[in-house]
Amino acid sequence: MELEEKPPDPPEKEQVYRIIKCPLKCVMKRYDTLQPIIEKAVGDINEIVVLSYQFIRLYLLDKFNNKKELPTINKQFVLDVIKTVSSPNSKRGQKTKEENIKNASGKVDMKRFYREEFSQLVSNQPCYSNKTHILAITANEMITCIHTNISTHFVKHLFKYINLIFKDPKSIEIKTEKDKQKRKELYKGLNQDIRDLKSDLINNKIEVSKPEYHTWIKENKEFLFPTKVNKSVAYDVKANPEKYIKYSFYINQKIEELGKRPYQVIPQRNNIVPKHITLNSNGIIDLIDDKKREMFEYNKSELVLHAKKHQKHIWSKILKLEKKDIFKQKEYVFYNQIITDGFSCSLLFILKKYKDKEYGDKLPTVNNETDFTKLEDLSKEVCDEFLTYKYKLVSLDPGKIRPITMIDENNKFFKYTACRRRFETYTKQSASIINKEKINHNIKQKEAVLSVYKSRTLNQEEYKNFIINKTKINNEIKDFYQRPLFRKLAFRRYVRTKQSEVKLLNEIENTYLTKEEKENGKKIVILHGDYSRATQMKGTIPTPNIGMKKLLLSRFEIIDVNEFNTSKLYNKTLKEMENVKVKRRKHMKQLHEILTPKEETNCRIFVNRDVNACKNILLLGKCYLMNQTRPGEFKRQVVKKEVIKKPRKTKQQIVVPSG
Repeated sequence: MELEEKPPDPPEKEQVYRIIKCPLKCVMKRYDTLQPIIEKAVGDINEIVVLSYQFIRLYLLDKFNNKKELPTINKQFVLDVIKTVSSPNSKRGQKTKEENIKNASGKVDMKRFYREEFSQLVSNQPCYSNKTHILAITANEMITCIHTNISTHFVKHLFKYINLIFKDPKSIEIKTEKDKQKRKELYKGLNQDIRDLKSDLINNKIEVSKPEYHTWIKENKEFLFPTKVNKSVAYDVKANPEKYIKYSFYINQKIEELGKRPYQVIPQRNNIVPKHITLNSNGIIDLIDDKKREMFEYNKSELVLHAKKHQKHIWSKILKLEKKDIFKQKEYVFYNQIITDGFSCSLLFILKKYKDKEYGDKLPTVNNETDFTKLEDLSKEVCDEFLTYKYKLVSLDPGKIRPITMIDENNKFFKYTACRRRFETYTKQSASIINKEKINHNIKQKEAVLSVYKSRTLNQEEYKNFIINKTKINNEIKDFYQRPLFRKLAFRRYVRTKQSEVKLLNEIENTYLTKEEKENGKKIVILHGDYSRATQMKGTIPTPNIGMKKLLLSRFEIIDVNEFNTSKLYNKTLKEMENVKVKRRKHMKQLHEILTPKEETNCRIFVNRDVNACKNILLLGKCYLMNQTRPGEFKRQVVKKEVIKKPRKTKQQIVVPSG
């Protein structure tokens, strides 16, 4: 008997999974019967998740404030929380013997805390019956959210605490200095000192910071991060985020004590519009609970125990699998799972060769992190290849107001603005509709009451007040947010966004490639500026940054270019420029978008900042591809720092007294 070969490892850019999103009504059989069941489940799960996040935060806060050990945040812990804040229809099937219950002592403590503290803050316990399989997936999603929140924001929390202690008081002193040049130098020195202090903390070493900070580091680092750190704090928090929850509480408590707004340690679901739930074969069987066999040909226990065997039968009774335009994909097959919010649904497809995997075979993991090729990492052969007729070089300067500004060697200019994106993706119209509905139903006035309560506070009593009032408001406005309108608008935004993105890619391709060049297989290579803003800019429209870069990568080659000095230097002379100043009323105001050379010229020159940056990025990119070096004007000066070497400890001789 010949053994079957296992599926080969997926190629680097192979898309193993595919998601098709459509209205639930398009694909669901017996829509009038099944949709209300799913709708109710979506509402119940959303309510359970809201309560679970609140319970976890209050429970951990209680442990932290009473100096008790925090429980491990794993799947079992989250499931225990979910089943504590909700209740079943009956007690049938529940384990009563303590030796058969997982984490029995932890559950007892949770029940006690719920009974004595949490139950007095909330109004009801939602039902989790027939939802155990859905809640298992929901628990994993909640853990991911908690871990992602810590791993993404912990370093930011730590740096804010450092700034509040050391930087802000000294900045106030520097402001009193009247000499502008001296003030500038003092700020520069202070910023460097704080950077060195942060560097020592993150690397868990005392090397470059000033001696005046050493005592504070030694005395306080045990409260800021674990004693055992793998490589650095920034690396370790990504690898083991659960270790840093206690330290996040401490840092944010100190931030609050200093009179500043703390960050949210445990994420909360404050938006009560019903969210998506994941339904796999077991989940949908459990939810429908077809005891009378009105839908399926087998009883519930048979279907649950042998879900893989019967999954084709299960989904054929629920979905219109015969719809060729959706389910008949060339290389993909439906993978027996949907994600739905009761209005729209996302259907999961997988490559046919991975569909029937053997027990123990691992499916390819989805890697959401994309590594973009850096200009400096290109070999001589690759550089020469990009300079051939097969490729068209185009530079791109990313930004906030204009996410895309592009130019090629023929000075063909293309821009894509945030306002255009906001209009094309239906964001503007959707926000207007929601705002009108809120005004008509007096929702804003009701929600405004919550503004006096704090969801981020580390004060236990204040957080309890928030939960009480949040629960009260949620009960009042629940019916308003559970209307299909909000989910319809979300689906429409999704569709319009996809349409807008395809249109954008086509426009870029048609701008820089002729019909003949497309037929000959010529490709666009984008020299992409490495601008990356980690946080949302206050007062501006949210725009994609890495998301836009990934979108461009789906069709074009992208090379990351360090855009140091590309906006600052004039693209023709490589001399420094400054912002144009105009008089507004009694004061002079700088125009960020328009630059002019600092040195005197025969005629006044005005340059658009984005166009200038694009031309410099193109110049820089071409120079590196030809010579494997950056022009000197675009090189960053490296400042050598003195590293403090600790004296080696010498072994002291032990003198044994005679006698």
